[in-house]
Amino acid sequence: MIKHLHTPKAAYFFRKTNKITRASVEQMFADVRREKEKPSNNIFKHIKESYNGAAWSSISFSFLQEPSFLKNVPSDLRERIYGFLLMVEYKDHVLVFKSKLDITADFKGKYLQRISTEKVECSIATESSTFEKIRLRSMTTSKYSLQAKTLEAKNLGRIVGPSGSNRYFAHSYRVRHGDDCYSATPSTGRITLRSSGCNHLQLVEWSIKEIDKILSGGTATSSFIRNFARPVELSSIGSATKVTYVSINSSDLYESLFESAEPMRLIKHENGVYTEIDYEAAKPIFKVLETNFAAEYDGALINIVGPNSSNKVGRIVIGKTRISLRSFKISEIEDIFIEHRNHGGALGTKSIELSRYLDKENMFTVLFSDYTMAYIDGSLYRDEFLVDGGGGFLNYIITCSELKNATSEKGNFSATHQEFDPDSVFGIAVKHICHNDEILICDDLLEEWADFIGVSYQTQPRVVSFYHAKHGALSLGATHFHISVSQAIKNLGLMLLEEKLVEEKLKTWGRNYNNDGKKTKIGRIIRGDSASILAASKEVREYPDSIRRVYIVTSSLSKGKVKDVLDDIKKGGQPDPYFVQMYWLLSSYFSACAEVGVYPYVVCQE
Repeated sequence: MIKHLHTPKAAYFFRKTNKITRASVEQMFADVRREKEKPSNNIFKHIKESYNGAAWSSISFSFLQEPSFLKNVPSDLRERIYGFLLMVEYKDHVLVFKSKLDITADFKGKYLQRISTEKVECSIATESSTFEKIRLRSMTTSKYSLQAKTLEAKNLGRIVGPSGSNRYFAHSYRVRHGDDCYSATPSTGRITLRSSGCNHLQLVEWSIKEIDKILSGGTATSSFIRNFARPVELSSIGSATKVTYVSINSSDLYESLFESAEPMRLIKHENGVYTEIDYEAAKPIFKVLETNFAAEYDGALINIVGPNSSNKVGRIVIGKTRISLRSFKISEIEDIFIEHRNHGGALGTKSIELSRYLDKENMFTVLFSDYTMAYIDGSLYRDEFLVDGGGGFLNYIITCSELKNATSEKGNFSATHQEFDPDSVFGIAVKHICHNDEILICDDLLEEWADFIGVSYQTQPRVVSFYHAKHGALSLGATHFHISVSQAIKNLGLMLLEEKLVEEKLKTWGRNYNNDGKKTKIGRIIRGDSASILAASKEVREYPDSIRRVYIVTSSLSKGKVKDVLDDIKKGGQPDPYFVQMYWLLSSYFSACAEVGVYPYVVCQE
C-alpha cells in the first residue's frame, strides 16, 4: 500500500547520535501504535528497506480521537484519523516525514539530535538565495518590547537593511533558488521544498540530495541572513561570561496550548486525581511564567532565583550541545502536567511535568553578562553589531542638564497650580525639552498616547513628537524603562494623528489637568488651541516628509555613566547584569521605532 503514498517534500532533519537498529525501529513503531486509541491494522509497515545507499522505514495506520471541537464526550463519540510516518537514514543523518504520527520522545532522545542552525543555513540560506519571507524573534527577554515580526517581499535583501535587523534572529524563512522554493525553521530542523506530492522513493531520493548538500558544507551563507544575530557554538561562552537572566518563552507555551493544530493541555494532579486546567485557570500560571528570573552562581552551579528574592527556584546547566533547564520549581506550577489532548488515553496517562516539558521543548531564554549573546529556542546567538561595545547606542541618548534637579515625576498639585512644578520631570520637559513645539498637549492619565504630544507644523519638515516622562534615582538598570518602552512601542501607530482620533481626543484635551484627586488650573493644551491642533494634525498627515520622533525623558539615567560602561566593555570588561537588561530593553525600543520610520531618543542627565 505504500505505493499510494502522496505527500510533499517536508521533513525534519536530525543527526544520528547512536546506531539505529532494526529492533529499535520495530520497538519505536510499536510504541507509536501504543500511544493511540484503538489503532487499526497497519495500512503499511516497512523497516530498514535499502535504496541508493539509504535505509527507509515507514508505518501507517488509523486511530480514534476525540473531536477537537467537543469536550468530555462519550467514548463512542470519536473521529477516525489516518496518519503515516516515514524515516530516512542516510550517512549520519535522519529525515522524518510525518502526518498525525510522530517518532516517540524516547527514540528521539536516544538516537537523534536536531541538526544545527548553521547546517540549515549552509543548505538553504546560501548566497544565491532570494529571501521572500522571514519571521524574526527578538533576543530580549522583556515582555514590553516587540517579541516577533514577519517580513515579506519579492526580494527582502533589497529592502531590509542592518538597521531593521539588529537584535533579532531568523526563526523561520522562505527562500527561492531559481525555480525551487524552500522554507526552513532552524529551531525545529524542518525544511520544506515546495512541490507536488511525491511517493516514498522520491522522498528518499530528495533526502539523499539534501543530506549531501548539508554535508558538503562548502556553500557561503547569505549576506542577508548574516545581518541578523548569528548562531554560534556553546563553546563561544567564555569562562568570564556569566548567565544573568532566565525567562520562560510563555508565548510559545500559549500557542501550543490554545492555538496549535494539534493542541496540548495543562492538567493538575491533586490527591491522585487529574483535572484539566482551562484558559481562565491557566492565567495565574502564565502570569508567573512571564517573570524574568535572575541567575546566581554557587561555585560551578548556576541557580535560578525568584523575582525580588534570593529563593532558589531552579538550576540550569551549560552542556556541550545545549543548555538545559535542569530544574524549575515554583509553587504556581507544582503538580502541573502537560500532555497532547488527543493521545488516546485517559486524562494524565501520557503527561509529563510542565517544568520538564519547558526544558524538553527549549521554551526558555538565557541572557549573559556578554550582552552580545542570547540562548533562545535551543540555540546560542550572537549579535555581531554589538561586538564593538554597542556601536551607535549612545547616539540615541541626548542630555538635558536640568534633569539633575528633578525631585519627582509630576510634582504637587493644588487648585492654584497653573503649570507643572519646575523641579518635576513634567515641568522640565515642558520648559526645556518640548519648548520648540508650536503645539503642546498633556495627554497624561487619559487613554494616553504619551505624557505630552508636540507638533511643529509651520516648519519644513513638519514634526510630531511623543514624550514619555519618568522620574527615578540614578541607575544603570532597566527598572525605570519597562513601562515607558512598552507605552512608546505600543503607541507608535498613533503618531499618524488620524483625524477621527484627534477629534475625539479634543473633547478631553480642552479640560484642565486633574491629578491626585485635586483640580488644577493647568491646561491640557499648553500651547495652541483646538483649531490649530486640527490644522496641525492635517498638515503632518498630508505632507510626505513629516518627521515623527519619540522621546523617553528620564531623570534616572546618566549618559556619562552609560558611556563609561561601554568604554569599559570595549576594553574587555564585563558589564553588570542589570545594565545588560537595560541595554537590551532600550535597543529593542530603538529598533522598533526604526522599523516604522520613527526617530527614537532617550533624554537623560549628562
